[in-house]
Amino acid sequence: MVNWYLELLEAGSKKYIVPQSKAYLEMIRDQLMDCHKAVMAVKITNPNNRPLLNIKYPKGYEG
Repeated sequence: MVNWYLELLEAGSKKYIVPQSKAYLEMIRDQLMDCHKAVMAVKITNPNNRPLLNIKYPKGYEG
């Protein structure tokens, strides 16, 4: 959506109204790209290598 809004601003289309400024949209696009990179950098562990239940109780807990 952000890229589409930026393209509308660059084309100068009168059909659509873009309420945000170009600078604001570019800032949002950069933040979204940073978030995307952070999400893609997370390594997914194999579910077969994880314990079925891994409950960490606080110290002193006796159930």
